[in-house]
Amino acid sequence: MTEPPGIYGIVMVLGVILGVALLFFGSRLERYLGYIRSTGAMGLLFAIMYVCIALPENLLPAMQGTIGLNGLWKLVVASPNTLHVLLKVAAFLLAIVWGALSQRFFPRVTEALSMLVIYTSLSTLLFIEGWLTFSIIALPITALLLAIAISGFRVFHTMLYRAIESAIFGSFLISYLFTRFYYLPTWIFLLLFVILGAAGGLTQIVHVKKSYKNQRVMSGKETA
Repeated sequence: MTEPPGIYGIVMVLGVILGVALLFFGSRLERYLGYIRSTGAMGLLFAIMYVCIALPENLLPAMQGTIGLNGLWKLVVASPNTLHVLLKVAAFLLAIVWGALSQRFFPRVTEALSMLVIYTSLSTLLFIEGWLTFSIIALPITALLLAIAISGFRVFHTMLYRAIESAIFGSFLISYLFTRFYYLPTWIFLLLFVILGAAGGLTQIVHVKKSYKNQRVMSGKETA
């Protein structure tokens, strides 16, 4: 097993801590999830812009599934010179600042734009991993279908959506960091993702239902 060196180990530890918080306590951290969501969306947007501007020759192969998410990630984080490092650090800091300020002053607009970026990124992932055949028409259609499905569930089951959403992102973050930093095979990532996601999701759903029942009891609509 390869031990992650220095800064990478620190990043992994911090990422795992964030993942655990999202996995088991995400529904109770809604106030902060907006900031995380908007910052993450801005980071994704910067990553997409970087690939389009700095690595245009890899854009089409990536969308056609010949590079894969892991290969694309390596291209994005690779820094051939100091300028690239500085630009990525600046983009990271800008994403944090933008996420915080936009969520504070324009929460509704920020949430809508963040979800648009996330839906598009999720649909793009299907093509990058080669699960769907890429075409200019297929990408927006897939993003639209995902948006309709996820938004519909969110409207009718808001609290459950928050619990499931945070559990999914938390389990993905933990599983991805753990398997990438220790060079573990994809099946371990999928296994961890399913197990952690199920555990975190069930934990949060139980908490949400208990909180909902307590609210009804306190309001007199239900007896204990």
